[in-house]
Amino acid sequence: MTTLVGCSVMKHNVWTIGFLTGLILSLSNIDRAVTVQSKSVDNLAQSQDIARSAKLTASQLERLVSIDKKKIELGEKSKKGIDEFKVILPTFIPPGFNVDDLEIIDNNSELSYRLVYRNSNNSCFYLIKTTNLKPRQSPDYGINVWEVVEVDSPILGKVYLDYYQSGVISSQPCIRLRTSENIEFESPVWAKKCKVISMQEAVKIIESLQYLSP
Repeated sequence: MTTLVGCSVMKHNVWTIGFLTGLILSLSNIDRAVTVQSKSVDNLAQSQDIARSAKLTASQLERLVSIDKKKIELGEKSKKGIDEFKVILPTFIPPGFNVDDLEIIDNNSELSYRLVYRNSNNSCFYLIKTTNLKPRQSPDYGINVWEVVEVDSPILGKVYLDYYQSGVISSQPCIRLRTSENIEFESPVWAKKCKVISMQEAVKIIESLQYLSP
């Protein structure tokens, strides 16, 4: 009888320890799930703030979200790697400017978007990110570079803005981002027949670039 009681007590203790261990693990998982959910909510709120700062409409945001963090192949055929296409947006938009156009290309050969901003004075600028853009270095096709401004971008690092005039395309001054990334920024937009923004505005725009999703 004494042995049976001892076994019963031992089983009870084992069951109790097992129950408490399971409870602790369950609570730990719940805490982890709550933390993940909290981070997801925070990330969503941050993305909404970025989209709002970029002056996107709900439909424009939805279109950009559809390509954000999409898997893409990089490199030559023999050495292809998988990466994510991350949407980048300006969070400083000069007063009076709004989105004039959003174009998205999503096919087997290219993934890209182009955002065009314009104000009532017909000044405009655009931002492009694409998988098919070659690095843009200093202008070298018969243009006059008046100024080169260094800009520190939290996303791109140290980059340069060229302020120049090209008689080949137009006699109007232009601002262009020189970068090794698959990103293009320029003012004005030739196809829109608009005017250049100021260098101060261009610098603030590049400094404000942020990923849509953290």
